[in-house]
Amino acid sequence: MEVDSDDKLMFRVLQCEMCKNDDRTRGLIPERCYPVYSFGDPENKEVITVGLNPSRIEYEKGFLSRDPRPEKRAESQLSYFQVGRHHHTYFDALDGYFSQKAKRLLQCKEHMWENVGFLDLVKCVTIKAKSDKNQWGGLKRIPKEAIIGNCEDYLMQQIWFYRPKLLISYGQDATHWIERNRRRLPEDIRCTWIPQRRYQKTKDFRKHKLRLEREIIKWKAE
Repeated sequence: MEVDSDDKLMFRVLQCEMCKNDDRTRGLIPERCYPVYSFGDPENKEVITVGLNPSRIEYEKGFLSRDPRPEKRAESQLSYFQVGRHHHTYFDALDGYFSQKAKRLLQCKEHMWENVGFLDLVKCVTIKAKSDKNQWGGLKRIPKEAIIGNCEDYLMQQIWFYRPKLLISYGQDATHWIERNRRRLPEDIRCTWIPQRRYQKTKDFRKHKLRLEREIIKWKAE
């Protein structure tokens, strides 16, 4: 697969307005909520997780920059996990899936985001209406499919560019996308999945946490 350079792809994503100009999706992207290339810097990360899409909380609480200049927003996104900065609780939920043994294997001192990259299938915040807190779930099937169709090439190029050793999908939509596109991904990438934590009973959460640990152990043993 022919892939753009890192910087070229990043600025294509940061300046993308496809969904804002698409009749099927116009009005579903909040004003002054810009596309997100990544949370933290995915370069040289052997493990990358793929979630669904950013939350408007990232902008409302100032976790990400609203600066109209793409270079400033890139800086904000790539430095997302620097010491002293706040982050969305989404990442704490993900961190809970990584056991202490898994973190040691990934050479993380405390949190998995020290050595794990974070990408999303959909690069923009989505929302049905200003009062709608259920961003993605409130959308109908056709707009969802259109938004994914507008974004998925960006994710595919990111995966080919960064070539992680382990790709972890988080949540149903991201998992289904990877399953559908597995043959288009590099053959040497190991893929696994974890469900969204808020839907898990304690015993199921522990089961998936142990399964992820086993996946990391098997990958490291190869």
